[in-house]
Amino acid sequence: MTQAIDPRHRVLGFMVGWIIVLRKHVESMVVIGQEVGSEARGLIGSNVHIETLGKEKNVPRWKQVLRFVSILIHQRKEYGVIFIHMTPIWAIIAWPIAVIFQKKLILWYEAPGRGWNVRLATFMVDKILSATPGVVQGTTKQRVIGHGIDTDLFKSHSQERTPRTLISVGRVTPVKRYHVLLRILRDLGDGYTLTIVGTAFTESDKRERERLLQLVEEYQLQHRLMWTQCDHSELPKIYNRSWIYVHTADSCLDKALLEAMACGTLCLSCAPKIQGSIPAITRSTEASLVNDIQSLCGISSEEYERKGSVLRAFVEEHHSLSTLPNRILTECRD
Repeated sequence: MTQAIDPRHRVLGFMVGWIIVLRKHVESMVVIGQEVGSEARGLIGSNVHIETLGKEKNVPRWKQVLRFVSILIHQRKEYGVIFIHMTPIWAIIAWPIAVIFQKKLILWYEAPGRGWNVRLATFMVDKILSATPGVVQGTTKQRVIGHGIDTDLFKSHSQERTPRTLISVGRVTPVKRYHVLLRILRDLGDGYTLTIVGTAFTESDKRERERLLQLVEEYQLQHRLMWTQCDHSELPKIYNRSWIYVHTADSCLDKALLEAMACGTLCLSCAPKIQGSIPAITRSTEASLVNDIQSLCGISSEEYERKGSVLRAFVEEHHSLSTLPNRILTECRD
């Protein structure tokens, strides 16, 4: 179960890649999406049965819930594990079916916060899979298995990178702390530019974006900041023309940070929660970020490539999409 099955989705486009690699390791899969894009079915193999809850057709939430339960019941002979991606509420809804029909219930969760739905889902599920240690506190059910980055898609290109260009990718929410990034850009001074690739989905997101736009005006960054959106498949081009990916979020191990590493793009993160989960050459603090950016912008092209190769090797070893099925399926079987 996932929120979206759509290669063009600006946040969840990667899920199609997950499904494609997973299907090669199982006899069959039933994949339920709250919404399903028109291109998705043609990209996924014959042993995958795709169901939509109809969000793309504006089906009311209560009807989506009824359809979800109906699919789980009627397809119960076709699966042995219910795997929920990033949405604890669907794990809660699935729990009675999992108990009645003796199905293992697993939640993939990689997000900050500890709302009631996370706490309740933690009690109900058999395991919680994630990429960052300590995502869910106070439970022995968490298993850290890493992300699944498509290193065939996200790789270094031959194009020349533009010096002193910064990039950050992710949904526009307060937890991303883009206000810190804007302040860093201001303190760096003229000559540095920043691209933020991010979408504001909810009303809260839109309010955060308006707050950030006010800061852009206050800091006079209009000519040094580009705010854009793109399909997931277009991100490698953006990573490859940027000099540094800067991660300021107060969150878990963001997938976008690893995608940039896989492209050989130098990265810096001042997120305290992930310092032990990323290579030493990417670790920074909010106080040292300006100096660290300036230092990396002064290295030679040979040193840049060497450091970039280290980052890509880290992703290939710990977070590669090619090894994700074995990591997930091992936890499903145990």
